[in-house]
Amino acid sequence: MVLLPAVLLLSLAADPEPAPETARPRETVVTATRTPQRSDEVTVPTEVITRREIEVSGARDLAELLEVYPGVEIARDVPVRTSGVRLLGLDPEYVLVLIDGERVPGRFGGTLDIERLSLRDVERIEIVKGPSSVVYGSDAMGGVINLITHRPQRPLEAGARASYGGRSELDLRGGAGAMLPWMNATLGAGFRRGDAFDLDPSTVATTGSALDTWDVGAAVSGHPGPVDLGARLHYERRDTSGIDLAPSGAVFDRRNRDEAFTANARAEFKPDDPTTVTARAAFGLFRDQFQQDQRLARDLDLYQDAREQLVEAGLQLDRRILGAGTHLASVGTDGLIETLRSPRLSTGYGLRYRGALYVQDDWRVLDQPRVAVAGGVRADLDSQFGPNLSPRIAVRCDPRPGLALRASLGGGFRAPSFQELLLRFENPGVGYVVEGNPALQPEHSRGLNVSADWEVNDGVLLSAGAYRMDLQELITIITLQEATPDTPTRFGYENTSRAFSQGLELSSRVRLFPSIWLDAAYTLADARDLDTGLPLEGRAVHRATARLTMRYRRFNLDGSVGAALVGPRAFRDPTNLADPTALRWTSPYVNADARIAWRPWPFAGVFVYATNLFNAGNPIDLPLAPRGFHAGLEGTL
Repeated sequence: MVLLPAVLLLSLAADPEPAPETARPRETVVTATRTPQRSDEVTVPTEVITRREIEVSGARDLAELLEVYPGVEIARDVPVRTSGVRLLGLDPEYVLVLIDGERVPGRFGGTLDIERLSLRDVERIEIVKGPSSVVYGSDAMGGVINLITHRPQRPLEAGARASYGGRSELDLRGGAGAMLPWMNATLGAGFRRGDAFDLDPSTVATTGSALDTWDVGAAVSGHPGPVDLGARLHYERRDTSGIDLAPSGAVFDRRNRDEAFTANARAEFKPDDPTTVTARAAFGLFRDQFQQDQRLARDLDLYQDAREQLVEAGLQLDRRILGAGTHLASVGTDGLIETLRSPRLSTGYGLRYRGALYVQDDWRVLDQPRVAVAGGVRADLDSQFGPNLSPRIAVRCDPRPGLALRASLGGGFRAPSFQELLLRFENPGVGYVVEGNPALQPEHSRGLNVSADWEVNDGVLLSAGAYRMDLQELITIITLQEATPDTPTRFGYENTSRAFSQGLELSSRVRLFPSIWLDAAYTLADARDLDTGLPLEGRAVHRATARLTMRYRRFNLDGSVGAALVGPRAFRDPTNLADPTALRWTSPYVNADARIAWRPWPFAGVFVYATNLFNAGNPIDLPLAPRGFHAGLEGTL
């Protein structure tokens, strides 16, 4: 048994077939500027997670995938039970999540729960770190994560996957597509369920909710003449349930049902070769039903129904201009209308609209050595907060082949959400009340990013980056009143005058053998309130990640092992809430996963995977599901 790993490693190292992958994948990306550009030429750095990387990881949703991704931290809100993305030390409300370039509706307290986002039909994921408000407006101060869905690559294709494992988790998904001479079409569906889990058996309360979710989606695209048309529809229903225990000892059965419907359409017209006009429109509807049933009593029973509607439209003109260098100039306009109906709002209803005009230019100053400058500015007019200006300038220099030096300076803003302004939400089951603050003002930021990418050869890629983000009027949750035997804890929102986030990111991708790759990274993050000097809550100062992937073609084997070592995090001391400087530091933890797949037939294979191998987690600040083992089948045609 001891010799088995060594024998396997030697056999993988001796794989006679060279791996086709390179250290830096070359493909077209669109997120950084909303304009298609080659990933190895884009001025604003864009990280890409490919479909192969998604499949090898075994991840079923976006949270699982990003758990061990370099420079990305999962922020878990224990009371609200959501998992968001933290970039550059900034919380999830500053990270904009898109699907095919369109906003995803359904944020709770500013956080979009990324456990909702299935990877069933995702072709690749693009991540842009740093202020992106010049392109996307509000909510993109920390960066943007864009999920690009799959388009058929063959005349007919189909795929399915099924797995079962710990906590009675069942995951089913499938899809089919067709690529015809005049149009493409896809159709897919998925189902997932799992039992609740409890990290504190001494109480009746559950730590993680039981899950029952399904989704269905369809997309079509065509290219009649000079016009490229596309449309996508998607519906998802997600049911979660659990048991809550109030500080008074009351027990509650809790159930949530979330429904999301999105539809978007896009048209791209090329009147001539250097000119492209893109029009887009999107509609999103999100419904959240929350039910709370007190056992042996009805005094605190609760039912709430919240509905969010999001309408967006935009028009962008891109033109490539030759002359003194090459210019890719863009001008565009965006419009957004957002409504929210909820008894959680003090007024019961919220309405806001926003219009924007932006211009940008990506100018290739020199070809040898390559020097490029990208600049732009965006003006937003918000119905509640008036005008906001978001500039950005980025510079790239390639002093030698394979070496790219980048620097960018930008500003951004985030308008307070309806929840932060008007929320009045009581949850006696958990023992807290959240109150909005209508006096909140928009947050603003300035950010500087510098980075270097060195592709030593096809098997080695080294990257280093540093950043500094300064924030004004930062919105944070504060404790208004501590809990008593008769009253729950009261939380509220306020604008903190100043804060900063700064850090360092180091990463490498190395081909150890023809069939084995190692990705390793280290992140140092320091985020503080400048008035108190105290660290912002929940951030890990030190974080290291690693993933080992292998592909052995002789036996059609694929596998990966990934791990994230997360250092101590600071939280307010719950036993001394009266002292704002009293902090509690958590212990470091390791979250690891592993997967291996064998494809004995061209059209079908089997796989096994494990999550949370070291069984990290606690019910207070780290509600990770316990160690789980799963097995499944997958097939493609």
